Amino acid sequence: MRISAEITHGLKPKSPAEIVDDCYTMLCRSAREPEQVERARRVNLVGVNLDDSEQREIEQGLAELGLTLNVVLSERADLSAFLAVADASYNIHPGPNMLLEFDLLCAERWQMSPIEVPLPVGVRASDRFWQAIAQATASEPPIGGHPLALSRA
Repeated sequence: MRISAEITHGLKPKSPAEIVDDCYTMLCRSAREPEQVERARRVNLVGVNLDDSEQREIEQGLAELGLTLNVVLSERADLSAFLAVADASYNIHPGPNMLLEFDLLCAERWQMSPIEVPLPVGVRASDRFWQAIAQATASEPPIGGHPLALSRA
């Protein structure tokens, strides 16, 4: 095992997850107040990079739960996405214990709730992803749809 000392000149070393949390929190501090939209069934997907087909699949699954995707906040998001964060009631992001400062800002400023989910990679993780969202938003999973494993049983 190789051990090396870090010289930080008095700064506390941070993990990549903490740096992302700080960055997202700073970008959202200037977010506008919510637009005149119905926020109750709108969600943000935070910290997950998606290609177009993956985003369409997520949007379809959310629609089956009666939810609408507001914005996707990722390393590819532009500033307008971060400024529109308040137009939703929930932030869906990988967890546990990720984006803590971001969640705190959103809860205090806009009364938003976090939904910590596993990345939907694989059947069981996909099931847990959709179940966590359905449970947190008081949605009924669609019959014959999600969760994936139950429809195959």
